[in-house]
Amino acid sequence: AVLKRTDLIAARLELDAMAKSLGLTQATRFVSLLEGGYRGNYQRADGETLRPQGFELEVQVPIFDLGETNVRRAQETYMQAANLLMEKAVNVRSEARAAYVTYRASYDIARQYQARILPLRKTINEQALLEYNGMLIDVFELLTTERESIDSNVSAIGAQRDFFLAEVDFQTAIIGGGAGGGETVLASAAAGASD
Repeated sequence: AVLKRTDLIAARLELDAMAKSLGLTQATRFVSLLEGGYRGNYQRADGETLRPQGFELEVQVPIFDLGETNVRRAQETYMQAANLLMEKAVNVRSEARAAYVTYRASYDIARQYQARILPLRKTINEQALLEYNGMLIDVFELLTTERESIDSNVSAIGAQRDFFLAEVDFQTAIIGGGAGGGETVLASAAAGASD
């Protein structure tokens, strides 16, 4: 998940660019001590216009600061970005784990419905129909059995829906691009439990 997430790839590229700018800051820490340029001043002295022109070179003598504050600021900014990237990577792993747990649980529930509950319901319905044909149960018990079978089918469909939503959340947590972690499945499961 950490290698495939697009937001982590972008953050890693930003960190690399920041590292390059840190190298530039270290390489140019003494450049601010020497400045050069072309000078063209216009001054009036006694009504006459003087135009001294030429090149200018300014040298600063560093007494206390040799560009160390700029380097230190760049290093601190880099370390802050690196720590944010590590925090984001930890959060991505956590989201992926939570999404996988939800995915696996919803898969197990949907599989249980398909493998055991629905075949068992079918057997119960067939047995109830045989008992009705043998006049051992009345029509209301047969209808109750059918209603329970329909409820089981609806629950199986809901479990399959929750599985598909959990699968999408899991893929989103791995690839990126949104909030993963199974919030959709948990909300739908809570809504299904209250019904």
